[in-house]
Amino acid sequence: ELLACISRSHFELVLESPTGPLLLRKLSANPLLLDDHVLAQGAVVAVGEGSQLVFGGDVDPRFLVLMLRCRSKAQVSSE
Repeated sequence: ELLACISRSHFELVLESPTGPLLLRKLSANPLLLDDHVLAQGAVVAVGEGSQLVFGGDVDPRFLVLMLRCRSKAQVSSE
């Protein structure tokens, strides 16, 4: 049963160009929600500041929630 599992290749974040959008590509059949929307395996969607990635189903218990925080290299270096 995959309802409470995180795959080591669950999804990937892709930045194809410095000025382009940050993309999420869902690789796994395991459940994943983006901002409360179920993502199908193979889906490619733009994500941004504050996007929430939820592991678990829309009905099943949500066992992990990640919030995306986008920062530049300069912001990271200054901290």
